[in-house]
Amino acid sequence: MDNVGDMYGHVRAAGYYIEVLGAPLTCFEASNYGAVFIVDPEEEFFPEEIAKLKKDIDNGLSLIIFADWYNVTVMRKVKFFDENTRQWWMPDTGGANVPALNDLLSSWGIVLGDTVYDGEYSISKQTITYASGTHIARFPSNGVILAAKLSDQGAEMLGGKPRKDEVPILGLLQTHDSTKSGRVVVYGDSNCIDNSHLQRDCFWLMDALLDYATNAHVPSIFLQNQYKLTNIIHNLPQRMEGNHLYRYSKVLVNHLEDTGKLMIRDLPKCPHLIWAQPNPLNKSAPTNLYKSAKLLSIKVDAELPVFVSERNENEDGVAGNWVPHASDFNPNDDDGMPIFGLIILILIFIDKDFAPA
Repeated sequence: MDNVGDMYGHVRAAGYYIEVLGAPLTCFEASNYGAVFIVDPEEEFFPEEIAKLKKDIDNGLSLIIFADWYNVTVMRKVKFFDENTRQWWMPDTGGANVPALNDLLSSWGIVLGDTVYDGEYSISKQTITYASGTHIARFPSNGVILAAKLSDQGAEMLGGKPRKDEVPILGLLQTHDSTKSGRVVVYGDSNCIDNSHLQRDCFWLMDALLDYATNAHVPSIFLQNQYKLTNIIHNLPQRMEGNHLYRYSKVLVNHLEDTGKLMIRDLPKCPHLIWAQPNPLNKSAPTNLYKSAKLLSIKVDAELPVFVSERNENEDGVAGNWVPHASDFNPNDDDGMPIFGLIILILIFIDKDFAPA
């Protein structure tokens, strides 16, 4: 969440409510939300999640995906030998798990490719940095597609000649599976909303995509710059053979190298919150039980309590009880010091004796 903190703050400042889903996609009530953000996913999806999201979008939920690069050849190229572990390290997936995203988007005929593109492009005098992103390989003909002229970064990394192609990078689709169906938005790069790799933010583009997802409003600049996609692709992105993504995945159990199939875990149960019972602390007693508190006050002429001393002798030398009198507390009496004055004096002496040097 830290790497998209700026995006979170921007969307909140725009008046949207955001909730981070820490459970499978089967664990939220879609009718309470307008859109689902999936940013740079590297995890696989449960089959139940794919079916649930398809049903939710048919009922009015919208989906916004910010993908990232994926290319098996490039992944093998960037492997390195770790001196600490004395092992070769190779990424188990790309910047995003494009094969898993293609499984998620297959219900609407949307496919992302595996060519890595890089560069800058402009829309309505706004410049956007496209840093190591993927591209759209297939998209329904009734959708709105935008393209940009970008460099093939993957070919350059593999030693090929640098070249620029006009490739589709943004797609907007109004699904028509029902009269109230939602919308799907796919963008091929997430670096412009990622704090870790942010060169120039594209929050204004995200605002436009949110407006389309929630209000079905297509910006006029998108309509003026539509791109015609031929929908011809020969090789779909495949998961890398022998990868160890299952070691870190909450979806995969193991990767069977002999068959190449994925073993999926059982769908975990959705967490259920147990609400605490309200326990009001400010309680008022009934009026019929109310009793006023009694205050103890001593007057000068009031009868004072008798203080019994273990060793008090009278004038005849006989032990007895000393009964204080009001005159004992007379401040003008020269025969003795008032008791409260003596107490104050003792406290002063104590303070001086224990004062730090």
